[in-house]
Amino acid sequence: MKFNTLRFRINFITLVYSLLLVVISSSIMYAIISDLIGRRIEGENTGFLMQMRDQLENEYRKLDSIATLFSPYGNLGELLSAFYANEMVGEKAVIMSDIKDDMGVITYSNPDILLCTFFFNEDYMDFIGTTVVTRDLDLESLPFLFSDFKSTFHGPHRTIKKIQKSPVISVKSDVDIGSSRDTFAYIEADFSRIGKQMDARAEEGYIYQIRNASGETLYATGEERPDGGYITYEVSSEQGWNITCLADPAAVKGIEVRLIADTVARYPLFLIMGLIFSLLLLQIIGRPLQRFKEGVIQMEKGDFEALIPLTGIMEFDLLIKRIQKAKQRIGQLMNEVREKEQRRAFAEISRLRAQISPHFVLNTLNSIHWMAQEKGQKEIDDTVLSLTKILSYNLQKTRFVAVIADELAAAEEYLKLQQKKYDIHYDIDCRLGEDGLQQEIPRFILQPLIENSILHGKGESIHINLSACYVPEGILLSLCDGGGRIDGEMLDYINNHKGKPEKLGIGLSYVFTALEAYYKRDDLIVFASRESGLEIRILLPHGGERDNEECDDCGR
Repeated sequence: MKFNTLRFRINFITLVYSLLLVVISSSIMYAIISDLIGRRIEGENTGFLMQMRDQLENEYRKLDSIATLFSPYGNLGELLSAFYANEMVGEKAVIMSDIKDDMGVITYSNPDILLCTFFFNEDYMDFIGTTVVTRDLDLESLPFLFSDFKSTFHGPHRTIKKIQKSPVISVKSDVDIGSSRDTFAYIEADFSRIGKQMDARAEEGYIYQIRNASGETLYATGEERPDGGYITYEVSSEQGWNITCLADPAAVKGIEVRLIADTVARYPLFLIMGLIFSLLLLQIIGRPLQRFKEGVIQMEKGDFEALIPLTGIMEFDLLIKRIQKAKQRIGQLMNEVREKEQRRAFAEISRLRAQISPHFVLNTLNSIHWMAQEKGQKEIDDTVLSLTKILSYNLQKTRFVAVIADELAAAEEYLKLQQKKYDIHYDIDCRLGEDGLQQEIPRFILQPLIENSILHGKGESIHINLSACYVPEGILLSLCDGGGRIDGEMLDYINNHKGKPEKLGIGLSYVFTALEAYYKRDDLIVFASRESGLEIRILLPHGGERDNEECDDCGR
């Protein structure tokens, strides 16, 4: 190897730098790792104690909930009261059988519950239980953990079952069944599962203790040394008792040393390999990736035409060319999507118009049929004339939009036509100049709303008021009927489904969809209830200035 070559110099500098970096960073990392491992050990021990505490609290809550079944208002409490009050031997036997069955259900449905017993006196000689208990029984001598106003909870102890020695926790709960003697329920839950978890960690040099609020140790996985000197971790419960972990400092130190040694031993090798790999990646991949990044930034900015510079590496250049083609294709697809979305919106509007127009044709023909039956044929000509004008306007397919003047004229013809069927009084109040009347709006907006107002205002006489005027935001079309206040639930339903017009019927669906497609807004139509009836307001935004007076309130 030539010493004056660039390759040698790069390798030499990299080696020296790596050695210095390993020495310095290893010293720093040792201190950091030592602290982190110490926190990790503390966190693991504290976390385990919290886990044990939570499991014990859950078991005690389960015992307490079962004890409530023995209260005078619980299922077992009622049976016990009936058993005590009954004097008939046969009936008492039946009740006792029911009590034992219910106790059996409790122990069967709760596998951790080992014993469920009710005592009728303080000498423990008279009881009903799921199994036989030992003769030399003294519940007052059981280890006291905590108590509430009616129950005493005991720490881990040997079960009172006659033929078993398993560790349990228990609760003794006073129960009032109307007896002059002390009566109480006693329930045991299995502690062996929690105890085994503590015993498994005790083999690693830990001692676990359960203490009551007075500091008395009720359970321990081992004996303390006379000299003490333990590292202590403690977690308390809401009831005042706690779980303590006594850790031998030598054992904790051994764990720390082992974890630190494993980490530090791997660190230099990983560091050197990482440096070498980073240098190689910087030269081989770093620069081409930077160019890829620049190309992605171009796409994020919406530039799908700018070219990504080639790198001179065949594989990367091939990928760059493919990405370039993909960029161009994405740009084309985005343009196609915009065009398709626009076509889809207008196609949906056309579809709704194709549905809605026959709908009104049928209603109009029905009106003609009704008049032919009720009034004879003398008004047929006038009716057909109005119908012809409406159909010629509604069924035009040349343009999606119309001017306000044509829309108002068509609305008036529709009102004339409906006037022949209903007793309709209508008023069209237009306060727009010639420019306002020539404002373009989506075709066929007013007629569905007028039909809705007629249906809502149906009665002996229908009053319809249609107004058009300037407001600061544009032109306001207002349609009111005299049908009285609309039901609040119906009004909420309409306003809450404006974003889903298909749930409002064909007519309203078309109006919402057409306004949103034309103005690119979904807040232009408002339904409101007034004393006189329902009011529908449609805002037609435009850029012109206000030429005339503002609209008054509709109700008149």
